[in-house]
Amino acid sequence: MPMPKGYVKAKLAIEGGETIDALFNPTEFSITKGNDWSFEPIKGTSLPKGKFGGGKPREMQVTLLLDRSLPDPKAMSVKDITDKLADLPKRMACRHPCLRREVRKQLALI
Repeated sequence: MPMPKGYVKAKLAIEGGETIDALFNPTEFSITKGNDWSFEPIKGTSLPKGKFGGGKPREMQVTLLLDRSLPDPKAMSVKDITDKLADLPKRMACRHPCLRREVRKQLALI
């Protein structure tokens, strides 16, 4: 079956690293950004003034299907792809010192 006109396969471009071709385009993709607010109760008011506590970092979530049912000698194996994805937090921490503590905490959970 030919690809539909204008169809483009997804690629995951890792900052400072390789580009990983997606085996299948992601079905789910989201980017979130939040802020911290605190509210201290004050007698006689229904809603006290909020105090801005700062912004949280952006988070990106992508759901990828990793399947090598159809052999393709030029393509990376699922193991190679997952190894690169698992190594990503360590490489990000090296380039962004502010992430080091958070990455160490997340890696301890794995």
